[in-house]
Amino acid sequence: QLPQLRNNGVKTGRRPDFTYDEFVQLVKFMRKWVKASRAGHTLVVRKLLFNYVMILVSTGIRAGTEAMNLKWKHVRYFTAEGQQFLSFNVSGKTKHRELTVGYRAIRYLKRIHQDNPAIAHLSFDELIDEGSEEYLFRLDGRDKTTDFGRVFKGALEASNLLIDKRTDTKRSLYSLRHVYATMTLTNTNISTYLLAKHMGTC
Repeated sequence: QLPQLRNNGVKTGRRPDFTYDEFVQLVKFMRKWVKASRAGHTLVVRKLLFNYVMILVSTGIRAGTEAMNLKWKHVRYFTAEGQQFLSFNVSGKTKHRELTVGYRAIRYLKRIHQDNPAIAHLSFDELIDEGSEEYLFRLDGRDKTTDFGRVFKGALEASNLLIDKRTDTKRSLYSLRHVYATMTLTNTNISTYLLAKHMGTC
């Protein structure tokens, strides 16, 4: 049975999610899917979407407003117990919060940085120090929530992963939050309270 986080909203049935093996299947498919893209807008969107997916599942931030509002100025370094970490300052569905970014997400942040011609001339550290107004997940400053949802649905259909057979419902980008929660509770010693606070559900 998967761990459940407290939610003070309207009571609903279990939401669609991915098992670990299903998520691995999705990642393998998306890597090939990106490489198979023709040069141009399709390739740009798929590359950014893949990085977006990997950051969502590595941080637990909400797809949509919470992620789309992130600018590089909301990403900062901090030091704790002699070690340097990155954090996101996010705001969206719930009140503002700061969350630590794991090493897995940093790899994809660097890819987004390198793919953006407006900031590619800066080193990654310079970008963080500068506090750029550039958005992380937008193209030409435009919110890609709807486009990402549509393109991600196409990827799920093509990989035969659209329907969660346990719930008989369609998966979406939001399903990645449950993957993050499950992997974090399974692989770390974090309490459900601290995880819920990190994810903005308490």
